[in-house]
Amino acid sequence: MLAQLDEVPRMLERMHEARTIAEQLNDDGKRGRVYAFMKVIHLIVGELDAALMAGSRALEIAERSGT
Repeated sequence: MLAQLDEVPRMLERMHEARTIAEQLNDDGKRGRVYAFMKVIHLIVGELDAALMAGSRALEIAERSGT
């Protein structure tokens, strides 16, 4: 896993790429998972504001889609 290799910036870059793809597909399920993973990554590195924003976005998507 990239987190164990201290590759957090690379992890976030991949999540941004995944978010772009999910947006292009207009897929709330994928979008929600991306934001949920981003929340965890931001928590790992102590970026609490970014984690809160990503988590809030994941929750918003889940509530909207009924999942």
